Amino acid sequence: MNVVKIVFSPTGGTQKVADALAEELAKNGGLISQIDLSDPAMEKADLCVDADALAVIAAPCFAGRVPALVLERLAKVTSNGAKAVVTIVYGNRDFDDALLELKDSAVALGYTVVAGVAGIAEHSLAHQFATGEPGPDQIAMLHSFAQQILKKVQNGATGDVEVPGNKPYKDSGAGKLVPQPTPACSACRACAQVCPVGAIGALPRGMADENLCIGCMRCRHVPQACSRRESRDCRRYRREDRERVFREERSPALPLTDMGFSCSIGYHLAMP
Repeated sequence: MNVVKIVFSPTGGTQKVADALAEELAKNGGLISQIDLSDPAMEKADLCVDADALAVIAAPCFAGRVPALVLERLAKVTSNGAKAVVTIVYGNRDFDDALLELKDSAVALGYTVVAGVAGIAEHSLAHQFATGEPGPDQIAMLHSFAQQILKKVQNGATGDVEVPGNKPYKDSGAGKLVPQPTPACSACRACAQVCPVGAIGALPRGMADENLCIGCMRCRHVPQACSRRESRDCRRYRREDRERVFREERSPALPLTDMGFSCSIGYHLAMP
């Protein structure tokens, strides 16, 4: 079966989860292609999923919701009624209503959602949570999920999938963190080149436009390190801002510990 990955992965974790699912779903000779929702150029392209392909739609969870940018760009891809696996990746706090929101959006766009997956990757802000995930054991679990999904698809899955979440979706009003250049910035512009929304301004300082920035942290995870430094050294947010966002984002039942979350929800698979 041919697989089309439709992915928004600013810091790389969502990409790893999508790759693990896709490689197993297509392991019997299927072709794998990708639509990168973090690339602004995709908005002007004529993109579609073949009707007989399986789409793996993967996005990170931001404060319990799907980033609005993901839904906007996903809507620019023609579904042709293809089957889809909706996938939310989170930092092991909670994915709240994000998986349900992504499923609802995919159905509204004409996809037949045959499964929902919640996977874990290292938290993009509090790196002490889910550090290094997904690792080998987690990749093996995702392969197992994919095998179960593929069997369902081959047996004629109808798309009647119930996934965790609530309506109305939780308020997405939690604040965002906007990384700004530090004295370590070498003005190499690597971060500006990969910003999904073009929020990083011109030289010399390369300040981020707080109205455009979505707080995705891609500028702090530039694939090629800025100059001779790690990109996390070149752009930082204020500690007090992180404290505020974490306090707004956390679930009421979860204690705030060490600037992060005390929780371990784990992986989740939903199928008909």
